[in-house]
Amino acid sequence: MRQFRIPRMRPTSSSSTVNGWQKAQVIISAATPVVVALTAFALNWQFTERAARAAEEQNRINRWSSVSPLLTEITTGTRQEQAVAVALINAVLGTDAAAVLGAVAATPGVDATVQGKAQALADQRIAELTQQLFSLDRDVRSNAYQRLLDPDGPAYADVIPVVLAYANANMTNMDGVANVIRYLREISVITLDPFETEIRAFLARAAENGDTSTRLANDVLRKWD
Repeated sequence: MRQFRIPRMRPTSSSSTVNGWQKAQVIISAATPVVVALTAFALNWQFTERAARAAEEQNRINRWSSVSPLLTEITTGTRQEQAVAVALINAVLGTDAAAVLGAVAATPGVDATVQGKAQALADQRIAELTQQLFSLDRDVRSNAYQRLLDPDGPAYADVIPVVLAYANANMTNMDGVANVIRYLREISVITLDPFETEIRAFLARAAENGDTSTRLANDVLRKWD
């Protein structure tokens, strides 16, 4: 019977072990500065991010504090004083005065007369921004779109019925209609749900404006799939 030999494993020489360890040391030595640099960068980034958030929050508080005195002018001043105060709030906050007015109107304990004036001015401001969505000036349309979509801007539930009504009355303004559909596309379905019937009816009409409106309308409709 033929016998098979099992090959003997060669012992690892001490010199090869040393060479392997030396290579590992070289690799570790080369990698260490990179690891240290990445760690330092990560820590610095986290610190910078926290500092930036804190600075932004403080800046936000400062802006709101500077706006507070203007609320008196908005709710009790003359029409001219109201207009100036609204313009100043728009400039100082970087968001829209409609949000501030809406907050005043919804705050418990605020005088009913003041709440009523604040809500009326908020509604007026939302109507103005809605009209601007249909402007012939592209920059005006863009600015209005950003203000209406701003999470710190007017409440979406207050805006939706206004933009739907205005769009239905101005269906031939294709840029404006498309902007309204884009606006609806960016809002959560939970917020849109109370207006689903009106939105579907509007989108059916808007789709007749062409491929762009149809595509945008389908994006909105998919929210209910």
